[in-house]
Parts: sequence; C-alpha cells; structure tokens
Amino acid sequence: MAVGGQVRIEDGNKVTLQQVMIFFSGAEREPPLGFAEKPRLEFIEGDLAMANTCSPTLKLPINHSDYVTFCTHMTLSLMSHDGYTMDKFDLLNGYGQV
Repeated sequence: MAVGGQVRIEDGNKVTLQQVMIFFSGAEREPPLGFAEKPRLEFIEGDLAMANTCSPTLKLPINHSDYVTFCTHMTLSLMSHDGYTMDKFDLLNGYGQV
C-alpha cells in the first residue's frame, strides 16, 4: 500500500519511491530533461531484484510463491545495493562540486 511516497510492506518495513528510483536508475529523482532512455521493467528468474542503471531498467524476480516472500526479498535488494548514484557519477566525471 503506497502512503505519502512510501510503500508499507507486510513485515512493517517501508520502502520509499526514492529508494526504488535510486536502485534502478542511480538518480534520486527524474532528471529535469528526463532520462536519456525510457525506464523499463523486466521480469527475471531468481529471488532478488536487479537493476541496470545505465538503461535504466528494474528487473523483478518471478520465483516467489507468495507476496510476503517477494516483499522481503525486494526490501533486501533495495537496502543492500551499493551502486553508483548520480552524485557519485557526477563527482567521478568532474561535474559535481566537492
């Protein structure tokens, strides 16, 4: 259930839409001119969600037999990634201010 930009998951965890955006695109919000490519959603075999921040693509697993297990694994995916965010990317390319 989405409430105020957050999705409450059955086990009580909250995942914000911003966390989902960072996970699949590396950006905290949509760029002013939009993404270079249209965001995509794919379905994959496996237990954990994956992402390709270059395209930007969110890959959701289809192997879960129930919603609670899906939510648990989705939360784990979103909370445990250590990918590049736009801030890190901008700093690496000299566009950000230190």
